[in-house]
Amino acid sequence: MTSEIRTMIEPKDIKAIELECGKCHASTRRQIDNWLQDSSSCPNCGDVWLHINSPELNEIKTLVMLIRGLATRTSNKHLPFNIRFDISGTVSEKRTGNE
Repeated sequence: MTSEIRTMIEPKDIKAIELECGKCHASTRRQIDNWLQDSSSCPNCGDVWLHINSPELNEIKTLVMLIRGLATRTSNKHLPFNIRFDISGTVSEKRTGNE
Protein backbone atom coordinates (compact mmCIF):
# COMPACT_ATOMS: atom_id res chain seq x y z
CA MET A 1 0.00 0.00 0.00
CA THR A 2 1.21 3.51 -0.74
CA SER A 3 0.38 6.30 1.66
CA GLU A 4 0.64 9.96 0.72
CA ILE A 5 0.63 13.07 2.87
CA ARG A 6 -0.17 16.33 1.11
CA THR A 7 -0.33 19.92 2.27
CA MET A 8 -3.17 21.85 0.69
CA ILE A 9 -3.98 25.52 1.26
CA GLU A 10 -6.88 27.66 0.17
CA PRO A 11 -6.43 31.22 -1.14
CA LYS A 12 -7.85 32.59 2.14
CA ASP A 13 -4.98 30.85 3.98
CA ILE A 14 -2.37 33.00 2.22
CA LYS A 15 -1.86 36.00 4.49
CA ALA A 16 1.46 37.43 3.29
CA ILE A 17 4.25 37.15 0.75
CA GLU A 18 7.85 37.23 1.91
CA LEU A 19 10.49 38.89 -0.24
CA GLU A 20 14.19 38.22 0.41
CA CYS A 21 16.92 40.48 -0.96
CA GLY A 22 19.39 38.68 -3.18
CA LYS A 23 22.16 41.05 -2.08
CA CYS A 24 21.91 41.39 1.73
CA HIS A 25 19.41 38.54 2.39
CA ALA A 26 17.17 40.73 4.53
CA SER A 27 13.54 39.72 4.21
CA THR A 28 10.30 41.62 4.36
CA ARG A 29 6.71 40.46 4.50
CA ARG A 30 3.91 42.10 2.58
CA GLN A 31 0.36 41.44 3.72
CA ILE A 32 -2.04 40.30 1.00
CA ASP A 33 -5.00 42.30 2.30
CA ASN A 34 -3.21 45.67 2.26
CA TRP A 35 -0.47 45.33 -0.35
CA LEU A 36 1.23 48.71 -0.63
CA GLN A 37 2.87 48.06 -4.01
CA ASP A 38 6.16 49.36 -2.61
CA SER A 39 8.31 46.29 -3.21
CA SER A 40 10.62 47.66 -5.89
CA SER A 41 13.70 47.91 -3.63
CA CYS A 42 15.18 46.35 -0.49
CA PRO A 43 14.10 48.18 2.68
CA ASN A 44 17.42 47.26 4.31
CA CYS A 45 20.20 47.95 1.78
CA GLY A 46 18.23 49.91 -0.84
CA ASP A 47 19.19 47.58 -3.71
CA VAL A 48 16.75 48.10 -6.58
CA TRP A 49 14.83 44.89 -7.17
CA LEU A 50 12.45 45.97 -9.89
CA HIS A 51 11.63 49.13 -11.77
CA ILE A 52 8.20 50.62 -11.07
CA ASN A 53 6.64 49.66 -14.43
CA SER A 54 8.54 46.40 -14.95
CA PRO A 55 6.60 43.34 -16.13
CA GLU A 56 7.83 41.40 -13.09
CA LEU A 57 6.48 43.92 -10.58
CA ASN A 58 3.20 44.01 -12.49
CA GLU A 59 3.04 40.20 -12.29
CA ILE A 60 3.53 40.32 -8.51
CA LYS A 61 0.76 42.91 -8.22
CA THR A 62 -1.49 40.73 -10.39
CA LEU A 63 -0.72 37.67 -8.27
CA VAL A 64 -1.65 39.55 -5.09
CA MET A 65 -4.92 40.76 -6.63
CA LEU A 66 -5.76 37.23 -7.85
CA ILE A 67 -5.11 35.68 -4.44
CA ARG A 68 -7.18 38.40 -2.76
CA GLY A 69 -10.03 37.95 -5.25
CA LEU A 70 -10.05 34.14 -5.01
CA ALA A 71 -10.01 34.33 -1.21
CA THR A 72 -13.06 36.60 -1.27
CA ARG A 73 -14.95 34.55 -3.84
CA THR A 74 -14.35 31.21 -2.15
CA SER A 75 -15.10 32.58 1.34
CA ASN A 76 -18.36 34.12 0.16
CA LYS A 77 -19.33 30.93 -1.70
CA HIS A 78 -19.48 32.74 -5.06
CA LEU A 79 -17.95 29.69 -6.73
CA PRO A 80 -19.64 26.27 -6.91
CA PHE A 81 -16.33 24.59 -5.95
CA ASN A 82 -13.34 25.04 -3.65
CA ILE A 83 -9.84 25.97 -4.81
CA ARG A 84 -6.79 24.59 -3.05
CA PHE A 85 -3.08 24.77 -3.83
CA ASP A 86 -0.89 21.69 -3.35
CA ILE A 87 2.32 22.74 -1.60
CA SER A 88 5.57 20.98 -2.56
CA GLY A 89 7.88 19.43 -0.03
CA THR A 90 5.37 16.93 1.29
CA VAL A 91 6.37 13.45 2.35
CA SER A 92 5.32 10.27 0.61
CA GLU A 93 6.08 6.92 2.12
CA LYS A 94 5.68 3.50 0.63
CA ARG A 95 4.39 0.69 2.82
CA THR A 96 3.98 -2.92 2.00
CA GLY A 97 1.07 -5.01 3.18
CA ASN A 98 3.39 -6.93 5.55
CA GLU A 99 3.98 -4.02 7.95
